Amino acid sequence: MLREELRESGTRLFRWRSYFPVVLFVAVLLLDYVAHPRRSALSQSLVWDFVCLGIAFAGLIVRAVTIGCVPQGTSVRSTKAQQAETLNSSGMYSIVRHPLYLGNFLVWIGLSLILADWVVTLIVILAFWLTHERIMMSEEGFLEQKFGPQFCEWARTTPPFIPRLGQWRSPNLSFSFRNVLKREYSGFFAIICGFVALRTWAIYLGSGEWQFDRVSQVMLGGGALIYLVLMVLKKSTTVLNVQGR
Repeated sequence: MLREELRESGTRLFRWRSYFPVVLFVAVLLLDYVAHPRRSALSQSLVWDFVCLGIAFAGLIVRAVTIGCVPQGTSVRSTKAQQAETLNSSGMYSIVRHPLYLGNFLVWIGLSLILADWVVTLIVILAFWLTHERIMMSEEGFLEQKFGPQFCEWARTTPPFIPRLGQWRSPNLSFSFRNVLKREYSGFFAIICGFVALRTWAIYLGSGEWQFDRVSQVMLGGGALIYLVLMVLKKSTTVLNVQGR
C-alpha cells in the first residue's frame, strides 16, 4: 500500500536526516545565485538578518523546551535506528506530536529568509515537507507498533505538526537546562554558522564583494567559543550529566 511505501521511504530518510541541512544549504546557495536578479533590498538589511535569526532561535527554543523535559532514551538524535524507551505525551508532546521537527522547521525557515528570496524559502518549505512527512509517518509506525493503544489514544487527540496550545499538560519531569546544553549545543552552533554563511553570501551577491564584517566575526567567534566549551564539558566532564536524562 502507498502508506507502507511512504513509511519505508521515511525509514530510509530517517537515517540520512542529519545530512539534509547540508545538502539543502548547498542547493539553496546555487538556487539563490541563479535567482540573483530577484534579490530584495531586505537581503542587505542588518535588522532583517536579526529578525530571521530570531525565527531560527525560536525553533531552537522549541527544541530546548522539548528536550529539557524528556527522560533518557527518548527524543534522541540517533540516525541508525528509531528509539523510544517510553512514550512522551506531556509537556510539548501534549500539544503536538513532533515538536522537534516543528523546531527544525522554524530553524530552516528563519535561515532561508536571510536571502530575502521568496522562491528559495518556498522551495525550502517544500523540501522540508516532502522529507519530514515521510519521516514522521515512519516514526509513528514504530511508536504504534511498540506502544499500541497507548500511542493511538495519544495520537487521536494530539495534532501532528501545528500545536494545539489549549491542551497543554505540564511535563512529567522538571526542566533541565543542563540537559539542553548537553544535547543542543551543536544545533546552536549550526544556526550560527548558517547565519554567518548566508549573510555573507547575501552581502556578496548584493555588493559584488566578499565582506566578513564585524557582526559576522563576533557571531562566529562567540558561537565557536560556546560550542567548544560545551563540547569539552560534555566529553571530558560530568558537569552536564543529569540522572535519568
